Amino acid sequence: LDLVAWYEGNSSGKTQRVGTKRSNGFGLRDMSGNVWEWCADRFSEDYYEISIRHNPQGPQTGEQRVVRGGSLGSSAANSRASFRFKNVPDYREDWLGFRVLMEQ
Repeated sequence: LDLVAWYEGNSSGKTQRVGTKRSNGFGLRDMSGNVWEWCADRFSEDYYEISIRHNPQGPQTGEQRVVRGGSLGSSAANSRASFRFKNVPDYREDWLGFRVLMEQ
């Protein structure tokens, strides 16, 4: 984890510049830690138990949205793209943002 993500164990409590860690096992950078990633999907606690398996979009209704990937203050266990959390769309915090994809 130290090689691919900024989390509570190595961030010194501050956001870090992107692109300074190695790529993950899929060849992607900055997918875990540093800031939570806002997602368009609405949140439902049990959604994955009842959803389609390929690219589930989340429930059609609901106030809270999914955030993923952990942040500079997350534990090692929560600093992974598959870990999801929830928040209301108008919530703001320094450790909550989005991830930008750039093809090379």
